[in-house]
Amino acid sequence: MSDWAIRVENLSKLYRLGCVEKRPDTLFGYFSAAVRSPLDNFRKLRSMNHFENLSDKNILWALDNISFEVRQGEAMGIIGHNGAGKSTILKILSKITEPTFGEARVRGRISSLLEIGTGFHPDLTGRDNIYMNGTILGMTKREIDRKLDQIIHFSGVEKHVDTLLKFYSSGMKVRLGFSVAAYLEQEIIMVDEVLAVGDADFQKKCLRTMEDVSSQGRTTLFISHDLGAIQTLCKRSILMQNGKLIRDGDSATLVKEYLESTDNMRRPLNMRVDRTGKGEVTFSDIILVDNKTNKATNTVISGSDISFLLYYKSHQVDYIYDMEIEIDISNQNRGFITSLNNRMTHKCLRDLPGEGVVECNIEKFPLLSGKYRIDIYLNINGGYCDGIKDVLFLEVINFDQYKSGFGHAQGRGGVLMQQQWKIRE
Repeated sequence: MSDWAIRVENLSKLYRLGCVEKRPDTLFGYFSAAVRSPLDNFRKLRSMNHFENLSDKNILWALDNISFEVRQGEAMGIIGHNGAGKSTILKILSKITEPTFGEARVRGRISSLLEIGTGFHPDLTGRDNIYMNGTILGMTKREIDRKLDQIIHFSGVEKHVDTLLKFYSSGMKVRLGFSVAAYLEQEIIMVDEVLAVGDADFQKKCLRTMEDVSSQGRTTLFISHDLGAIQTLCKRSILMQNGKLIRDGDSATLVKEYLESTDNMRRPLNMRVDRTGKGEVTFSDIILVDNKTNKATNTVISGSDISFLLYYKSHQVDYIYDMEIEIDISNQNRGFITSLNNRMTHKCLRDLPGEGVVECNIEKFPLLSGKYRIDIYLNINGGYCDGIKDVLFLEVINFDQYKSGFGHAQGRGGVLMQQQWKIRE
């Protein structure tokens, strides 16, 4: 007998897209439509789940013939763009919806956190909702009693636990929902992107808890756009695209592949007119390269090795005696973060041809997760030649560089300092 906890075989899910209904424009047409409406409505309801012509343009393949297994005690991530089919998989496994073709089998009780407030009632208190949600998940009252104090403490809603849920914020609902899912002793836990609603401290608690859950031998399925968390929690992931399973393998490898597919189109510098400087020599392009894959990207993992490739071209001279390049990095709100400059490192760029490429290598890129703006400036022979703002919009994603299980705050930006802590004697 194999040790699988979840087995998905040739799974497909189809939805029928809505069509604009033709409205009658005559009195006779209205009467005729009224007479036919019961039969027409029956046909419409039947067509929602019966797909005779699979090539029909009004049919959406939310999942297209996917198969995979998850072993007992394994933590597996699901990666993909919005609309790739990630949540549909979890909804089928949670028996919220049925597959059109294929089958999905599960061994063990499932605890699902798919959407904010799933399984909660707004007119019940937080305490009542814990009992109701636990009962829905198959737990006895005695089991819930035993875990109640831990659930309430973990969620951080002690002061509000006897308040009606409709007065909770969305973040409080998520904290309570995750606490119930994590502390009720189910064999399988499935978590969708809802943790993004919680604050940074609660996200850290959730990630630690999910690591503990996995170490206890409980199976975990994890959907998140926080790719650093995926790599920290899940050694294995599957990559989804347009309802199809593209790849099944090592999380770090799949994250790289996913990032390469999500790069935004870079703005061509030779089309930019919002530049400053004399213009004798100008930048013609800038490319950010991931040194591990040697491929261009606009998204990097905090702590990875990267390079900026800066292409320049002279419009008046064939020989450049002295070049100074500066790369300024700021956050989304134009708050200055740091600057890169070849003169800071005593690296003089001298005796250059009139056209070429300058490379700036950065080991263990030290920026925290967030979105950043890149500006570049060029001085030739002591004179200011070119300056362009917003040549790149860089996104840095979280990674647990210290292997502590904490990672760092999401989306705030800033610099990650190398640090060592000890007790001073």
